[in-house]
Amino acid sequence: MYGFQLRVYNTKGYRDSAWSYLKVAGTPAEVTGVVQYSRYASITSIALGWDVPNMRGGTAIGFKVYRNNGGGTAISDVADPTCGSEQRPAPQRCTITGLIPGENYMMQISSVNDIGEGARSQIYSFRAAVEPSRVNTVVHYSSTATAITFAWAAPSSNGAAIYSYEGEVLGVTGATGTFTWAAGGTKATPQVDLQVTFTPADQGAFFGTGFQYRFRVRAVNEIGVGEWSSYTALDLAPRGYMLGVPVIPTGFGRSLSATAERGVIHLESDVLSEAEAGGDDVANLRYEYYGGQAAATTLLATDHTSRSYSVDAYPHGSTWVFKARVTNNAGMYSDWTPDIALVSAGSPAAPMNVNISSVNGGEVVIEWDPADDGGTYITSYECKGPLADAGQDWERFPNFRSSCTLTARAAGAGDYSVRAWNSVGASTVVTLNVVVQAR
Repeated sequence: MYGFQLRVYNTKGYRDSAWSYLKVAGTPAEVTGVVQYSRYASITSIALGWDVPNMRGGTAIGFKVYRNNGGGTAISDVADPTCGSEQRPAPQRCTITGLIPGENYMMQISSVNDIGEGARSQIYSFRAAVEPSRVNTVVHYSSTATAITFAWAAPSSNGAAIYSYEGEVLGVTGATGTFTWAAGGTKATPQVDLQVTFTPADQGAFFGTGFQYRFRVRAVNEIGVGEWSSYTALDLAPRGYMLGVPVIPTGFGRSLSATAERGVIHLESDVLSEAEAGGDDVANLRYEYYGGQAAATTLLATDHTSRSYSVDAYPHGSTWVFKARVTNNAGMYSDWTPDIALVSAGSPAAPMNVNISSVNGGEVVIEWDPADDGGTYITSYECKGPLADAGQDWERFPNFRSSCTLTARAAGAGDYSVRAWNSVGASTVVTLNVVVQAR
């Protein structure tokens, strides 16, 4: 600071002015380093930060922000009143409020010291926006044995259009570590599909059939990158597994490996292959059975580990209806089998008191007494023996018969048989040897 005094003269003499004190300083230099801080802003405000310029010997007083009204209008010569930094030299930050969401604004900043206001900065363009909101809905959308698809709902763009997404896949079982993914969009060429599919070709051994994964995603706009979503859940099908839907259990019906009996119905389906299991290990398959008299409306078993299941079915001789389906580790169920109707009974006992005779040439008569029907009525009988032309096959006779006559039979000794049928199956065969008269 320097003091100055001015003395003025005339012919009468001189007079001194009062002392004036002036600082050796100039107005501040141009403000630089102007940036936008989204963490302090909203879709109706812009938060600015800047570097302290050279004060050129002066004492900092504050800062002024000049802006336009968006839409290509001119920058005002009046400082924005919402900044609040005109008499506040620190911190070098303020928030401009009352803006239109998503609008671009042109802005300049000047610095003020005790000498005066410095030149305005260069013009900066900022948008009234922040990073995209957090993605709230992300799901494991679908799977096959060779692909896994995740999907999500678009979050709020918060004033700046979303132009890309980033994701992270976390290996849960079968895969270790993480796989990062980016849609690769830019402002010029946005990539904003709301789903992504991964296959084993994407990352070598990381993606594989039967492996389980979790996925999260975040959105990108020109302001920055949004917050990560939560990881996808593992309790909803397909539960993060790269697996397909199993096929409908084939061959579903009465078990051929278990002995049919009164009061119990043994169910069974074919063994499925890994491909038919949606790519899963068949040991992971679980079965669900429904049944009931007249309609398959009662849950009999769920999460059953076997393709075989036995049902207590009373009363004897009643007809029950069943259906089944299968699920794998992904929790994805096959469609239901067609309904099947089965009788609660066993196969009939073998015919009793069987007598076989041959009186007429080439003719054999087989006689019998009905035996136990197994719990449901006998539907037919079958008789068999060698034909004259060396052929041999069963011939069927109605259930009200107690004898059969076979013609065109081979002369000489031969074995002849009879058996009974009900809706469950055939009885044990009764076979006797007889000498057939020549024709």
